[in-house]
Amino acid sequence: MPEPDLPEPDTPEPDNDESLQDSTIFIEHRHVPMWWWAVIAFFVFSAGFATWWYLGLRDAALLTAGIGLIVGWIVFVWGRSPVRVGGDALSVGPNRIEWRWVGAATALNRDETERVLGPDADPRAFLQMRPWLHEAVRLELDDPADPHPYWLVGTRDASALRAAINTARAETPETDVLQEP
Repeated sequence: MPEPDLPEPDTPEPDNDESLQDSTIFIEHRHVPMWWWAVIAFFVFSAGFATWWYLGLRDAALLTAGIGLIVGWIVFVWGRSPVRVGGDALSVGPNRIEWRWVGAATALNRDETERVLGPDADPRAFLQMRPWLHEAVRLELDDPADPHPYWLVGTRDASALRAAINTARAETPETDVLQEP
């Protein structure tokens, strides 16, 4: 008895789309530190214990679980803003800027970061800071249409981020920027 013709299994074709290829040079996940989670848990359980006297055990447990989930979700999402230095752009969380618009990158230590966020702050600046990050990189912008004079990006290691930015900018071919007449 002849065997029936079976279709060949589907084999995925290689992805040739250059936009999907990963060209990440540097990535930093700026998660909330563990001690913040401990403090949050302490306050949530303290609130639950305090409400236990008024609402009873079952209602206090439900309220505590609800508050804990809401606060935990907010802090988790807030801490999910990775910094990615790619071949064509810098991405900080959902924000992205191409290298052709980026000028000088300066690594700031703790004191310099506090000064730039305090007395020397420019209210037009684009900030991507987190309170648990004490260093930053300041990126001057070369885009006359952008209302932000610079980006201030919080990081755990400002010198490594600045080096990655400078490396990516040096490897990116110059592109013509359209100028208005």
